[in-house]
Amino acid sequence: MNKYDLPLIKTILDEIQRLSTPQYTQHLPWHKSSVHSKSGGICSYCSASIDTSKARSGVINFLVPLHLGGPNLDENKLLACNLCASSKGHNDLLGWENFTKIVSKERQSVLLDLRFEILKRSSNHLLHTAQDAKNHLVLNALKKRFAHPRSRVFALHSHPYSFIGWTKTAGSPVGLVNISALVKNKFGGIYEGEGGVHLWRIASEKFYDCVWSLIDLHTICVPFTVPMASTIEGDEKHWASHWDRFCFTFGQLRRRKPNGQTYPSPRKPVALSEDKLVKARRDRYRLRAINAQQIEYENARREFQIYLSRVGQGQAKELSFIERRRWEFDIERKNPRKKYDDWYTQSPHLFRHLPLS
Repeated sequence: MNKYDLPLIKTILDEIQRLSTPQYTQHLPWHKSSVHSKSGGICSYCSASIDTSKARSGVINFLVPLHLGGPNLDENKLLACNLCASSKGHNDLLGWENFTKIVSKERQSVLLDLRFEILKRSSNHLLHTAQDAKNHLVLNALKKRFAHPRSRVFALHSHPYSFIGWTKTAGSPVGLVNISALVKNKFGGIYEGEGGVHLWRIASEKFYDCVWSLIDLHTICVPFTVPMASTIEGDEKHWASHWDRFCFTFGQLRRRKPNGQTYPSPRKPVALSEDKLVKARRDRYRLRAINAQQIEYENARREFQIYLSRVGQGQAKELSFIERRRWEFDIERKNPRKKYDDWYTQSPHLFRHLPLS
């Protein structure tokens, strides 16, 4: 970038650093006692015994962290020992590297089911499903999105370049590496980060495709602005421009009403069921086969017309009546709009002049 853009980059980096500053939640003593009694006095992850009468014997850990859009509800608060809380940190459960090592298999299943229920009541972007879609379609879309570890980035839609940035607290290292690879390799992002802030610059016309690809990777894209940037206002009638709308309940996701206002559905909803995907692939294959057969039919007709013109000019020998009829019928058999299973039963008029054997 030229030197006139350096002040803008510095302003964006400072703003992302400011927005990424963690906000710690103070829990009252009775909160810890309530969570302790709910968990039975054991760590929710490693099942180690915790004595709440001792200072710093255990902490309240959010299953879905607040900075990743998790709700501040009792169901999201778990009692954890100091080792598990330090190891998990502020990561999502799937972004915790030691999750499968520390947590038993039975406990993993319980925590993952609880994570799914909590994520349904967390901050979520709109889905690719249509308005008032059936519940199983919405659930399938959520399961596909929630299968990735949750991360958080900050997005600025401006002209002529847009920006995607985050800090190390945005999610797990593996998830952030995948985000960087996506922005760089698929959307031609140029790295502008420094000082612990990762910042990518992309062309404005690629912003919507980039941000929705990140959302499909279970990334919370938080909008922000800076005074020096010329922001772009989205088209209210275009579904992709509403990437910055958040839903907090399953009903809001299904009805596409984050704040009581209905937002447009995607023009081409994604086929979420396996049957629809198979049918779509079969239809595409059939269409390609029909197009290839149509080309073959047209080439055969063109070759027959060339033969007739050459016979009329005396440049080719005229075929017998039977040979010509058979040639014509072979051409018609290649017509994708007609089906000839039996020469004699389907088209007897082509053979009425043939001698009986």
